[in-house]
Amino acid sequence: MKIVYCILDCSQPGGTERTLSVQANYFAGHGHEVHIVTTETPANAVPAYDFSDKIRFHNLAIGYRDVDGGLSPSKLLGRLRRGRTHRARLTALLMELRADVVVTMFGHEMSFLYKIKDGSKKISEFHFSRDYRDVESRSQGYSWAKRQFTLFKEWRKRRFIRHYDAFVILTRQDAAKWGALPNLHVIPNARTFTTDSPAQLENREVLAVGRYTYQKGFDLLLQAWAAVCREVSGWTLRIVGDGELRGEMERQVARLGLEDSVRLARPTSDIVPIYRQASVFVLSSRYEGFGLVLLEAMTCGLPCVSFDCEYGPSEILADGRDGFLVPAGDTDALAARLLTLMRDPALRQRMGAAAYADSARFSTEAVMEQWERLFDSLLSKQS
Repeated sequence: MKIVYCILDCSQPGGTERTLSVQANYFAGHGHEVHIVTTETPANAVPAYDFSDKIRFHNLAIGYRDVDGGLSPSKLLGRLRRGRTHRARLTALLMELRADVVVTMFGHEMSFLYKIKDGSKKISEFHFSRDYRDVESRSQGYSWAKRQFTLFKEWRKRRFIRHYDAFVILTRQDAAKWGALPNLHVIPNARTFTTDSPAQLENREVLAVGRYTYQKGFDLLLQAWAAVCREVSGWTLRIVGDGELRGEMERQVARLGLEDSVRLARPTSDIVPIYRQASVFVLSSRYEGFGLVLLEAMTCGLPCVSFDCEYGPSEILADGRDGFLVPAGDTDALAARLLTLMRDPALRQRMGAAAYADSARFSTEAVMEQWERLFDSLLSKQS
């Protein structure tokens, strides 16, 4: 089988990019021919994640980054011109490759990929929730014009969903928001690594991982941690990540007097040792598309405490077995459950062992079998 993936750029870290590496490496390792098509000049010299040498990369050099994020006539015209160039170059490449399946990661090609008559089955893979753009634009204080344009672009992409042979999302919760789409499929993310040496759960460290953005709710986590520190001492909260809110988070840490107990650590490509050094994992997101970091933490045997936000945590964690779910945004409940685990080593060990075992539900083999069945079913209909 010949499979083509379309994505913006593979050189910047992110959940979509990490998931693509898992999928592409799996298929390449199982004898399939895999191609990855990007549209942007790579932001970094090498891919953010490891990709098999068997995978072929194609860069179309479209340059959407130069014209995104603005409403000026020059940028609007630039997007239109780049869209035409994108369609022409992608059409030429796909007519040459003659793939069996072409997957878009919900990029700019959404509006025209299904029209390319190269004989392949077309799949759109969406790694966010249905209403994330609306929530994001409200929370970040977009101007009325920018918000309307952002929602228009998202609406425009969604107009074309029904034209695809399959539309794949991550959670059952989100599926309910999309309605009765005949081509809708739910396939979760797979865990991105395994480990034979789970965390010992003896260090007095609570871990959070994610971009420093409004979505991840680290401001709420710091509020909860201030309450935790009034009850216990000697524990550290490490937040691994970076982003536009680093300065605000540093000021909040100082304002709450948490300099001795909070570490704002830079991201790293070798995250497994950091998970294994912790004893509790916490997710404070206001919303998620899935919550891949929860799955990573469970893979390392960490008991987790998470806001029960939309979407993902409730389909990954089993409340009371491998972690705790608390009402979204409730910092008092978040602090209370963190304290429960921090004060009870036996409970940490029991929940950590359950988390380690339960992560197998999302093994690469289990999840990729679902993708294989989807591809096979689409191709069998074609035959």
